[in-house]
Amino acid sequence: MNTPVIEARRLRKTFSLQSSHILKRNLFSAVQDVSFAIYPGETFGIVGESGCGKSTIAKMLMCLERPTSGEFLFNGTRIDHMPESERRALRPHFQMVFQDSGTTLNPRKSIGDLLREPMLYHRIPTPRGIDARIDELLSDVGLSRQVRNRYPHEFSGGQRQRICIARALSVNPDLIVLDEPVSALDVSVQAQILNLLDELQKKNSLTYLFISHGLGAVRYISHRIAVMYRGQFVETGPCEAIFAHPAHPYTRALIDAAPSVNTSAQTRSRLMMSGEIGNDTPEGVCPLIGRCPLAGNTCRNGIHQLSPVPGDPDHESACMRALEAVHD
Repeated sequence: MNTPVIEARRLRKTFSLQSSHILKRNLFSAVQDVSFAIYPGETFGIVGESGCGKSTIAKMLMCLERPTSGEFLFNGTRIDHMPESERRALRPHFQMVFQDSGTTLNPRKSIGDLLREPMLYHRIPTPRGIDARIDELLSDVGLSRQVRNRYPHEFSGGQRQRICIARALSVNPDLIVLDEPVSALDVSVQAQILNLLDELQKKNSLTYLFISHGLGAVRYISHRIAVMYRGQFVETGPCEAIFAHPAHPYTRALIDAAPSVNTSAQTRSRLMMSGEIGNDTPEGVCPLIGRCPLAGNTCRNGIHQLSPVPGDPDHESACMRALEAVHD
């Protein structure tokens, strides 16, 4: 099997929160023992509600946040504790596209300068010249070479996101982390950007980590998916397997909340979560217990970790009741 482009092993990130009491701090686990691997040429999607820890994972992989514990490897080399002086040489190989293109592009620089700077800083070779490479990048993302002298404020949100994608491509990365890249765009523009990402992946053999709270976007572009809730992966597996046979109540509720994503959901009763996400679940209790209509005594004890779904070893769920039901 190929070496993963990126591999995370039991990643955990804990933040210290100031409480109302003087000098007292509470610990908040944004990411808890998350493990996954992304292989060359594939898209791994992470989906979940806002605040579940998706973007924290992205920041750790981009070395913008240091894990509290655990490790991650890039092309087989551990880099989470690597000194920045050594890691700098690897940075062109993993790039990120953020949700808000308006705040990630310097408004005082032209599009040409925004694309030129990463190549100059990282000394990326351009056999035909840097200007020719800029024209090629603009063409790849569906923009004319004439836009190189214009500024970010002159473009629509979709066009700015195309520029952000071109800037990520400028350093020839192995991995691109896409953090909610289409959630701020109109539906028709979302489809255009997703199609563009798909075309670029096939053309350049790119590997993506795609983060979103939108099931439609994740299903369209991802090969494998992890469903995340309160810092944990509660279900992982091939995209179509998860949408056709969700093995965790939270996954099922997400799919049922967007019936157009999966027409098979119309043939069964819809599962609805109650209440809001909380952070007060005792240790050893399923984190979904306060919201799940299927919760029972089993959910109050035991180890709630990912386990293979019977009959499909590539599909895993952290719901003990769902797995027991399959066995029965």
